[in-house]
Amino acid sequence: MNAMHAGEKPPPGLTPSHAIGFGIALAAVVAAVWLPPLGGLKPEAQRLAGLFIAGLALWITEALPIAVTALLVIAAQPVLKIATMGAAGAGFM
Repeated sequence: MNAMHAGEKPPPGLTPSHAIGFGIALAAVVAAVWLPPLGGLKPEAQRLAGLFIAGLALWITEALPIAVTALLVIAAQPVLKIATMGAAGAGFM
């Protein structure tokens, strides 16, 4: 196995940390959508918490570029019926 030198980029592809990030993100969204609301949360709040955990996992593991993760979180809000697209993107206009 070749050691990487300073400044050298890793080879492209899915790394174990990327796979973990995708797995956590998927599990968080699926759990938030399919589980009954926990602790008196409204369903929208639970889906938002799942989306937050998903975005956090993708951001920390850099499974996707940070800009793509940010846009994905904004675009997912109307899909998950958390907010309208106008409300989700209001802070960016």
